[in-house]
Amino acid sequence: MAKLAHGQCGLRDGSKAGMWRLPTKEEWEAMIDKKYSGPALSNAAGTGKWREGDAFSGVRPSYYWLSTPYADVASGAWLVNLSYGDVNTYDKPGTNDVWPVRRRQ
Repeated sequence: MAKLAHGQCGLRDGSKAGMWRLPTKEEWEAMIDKKYSGPALSNAAGTGKWREGDAFSGVRPSYYWLSTPYADVASGAWLVNLSYGDVNTYDKPGTNDVWPVRRRQ
C-alpha cells in the first residue's frame, strides 16, 4: 500500500508513493449504507443503491481490510463485509481485498 502511486492499478491522479492508506473502522462505518446489499453502499447522492461508475468503480461485494488495529486478539484484525455492511474481526492470515484512500494533504 505504501508504494502505490500514479501509473499503478489504473491510477491516473498524479499520486506518489506514501499518499495511500487503508480506511479506518469509523470511515467504513460512515460509508456503509445497510439499506442496500451486494454491496452495502448508496449512490453518490445518497438517494439510492450504488451502481457501477457512480462515485466508485470495480466495487466487489467482498471483505475489505481496515487500518484500525484490533487490540483484544493479537492474531485478529478488523474488516468490513461489503456484501451486507457488517464490520467484524477476522484472523490476520486471511486473504481479503483492500480499498485504498488518499491521505489528507
